[in-house]
Amino acid sequence: MENIIFLRVSSQEQDEKQQLEPILKEFNLNKDKCLIINEKQSAFKEEKEHKRDGLKQLKKELAKKQYKKLFVFALDRLFRNRTKQKEFLEFLKLNDIELYSYSQKFLNDIYKIPKPYNEIVYNLLIEVFGHMAEEESRIKSLRVKKAYDSKNCNTWGRPKKINNKEKIVKYYNEVKSLRKTATEFKISLGSVQKIIKEETINK
Repeated sequence: MENIIFLRVSSQEQDEKQQLEPILKEFNLNKDKCLIINEKQSAFKEEKEHKRDGLKQLKKELAKKQYKKLFVFALDRLFRNRTKQKEFLEFLKLNDIELYSYSQKFLNDIYKIPKPYNEIVYNLLIEVFGHMAEEESRIKSLRVKKAYDSKNCNTWGRPKKINNKEKIVKYYNEVKSLRKTATEFKISLGSVQKIIKEETINK
């Protein structure tokens, strides 16, 4: 194998296939002839880097110098931290590995530019996209924190889908307590109230 595809999503709910299929199509790659490494982990906070098993595996494989090209959906799939991103790109240079991105298609053409101009353009554009990735992550973090604070909630992410509404209503009718019902089914008081209200309207 000469090619590696690295896929990263930030949460368990996200599907790496949404990154894989465009990459395979754009670069005309055979899935069976590529080493595919998946990771489900945030890439922004530096303190979480030690938890990135997919990134560790990627570096280990690249260090073997058996691969010529690395494919990603976007540069921020590797790192959202500009400094870390630059360090990784230096690592790729040392191991003579070309980086291709589905989202940043300028990389495809840079390798066609004669040396040393290709490296100058490459480094300049990487700096620009590194700054953009950091700024995007900063804004996203602030937006999520603001939403979290405004709701005064204790959990992150999307609300869980509740499938057993009939059982919840039945249990509530027996105990006549929102708190006991919420505790029994491990959901919020607000969710119980909403389900009971929906049931009342449907009747």
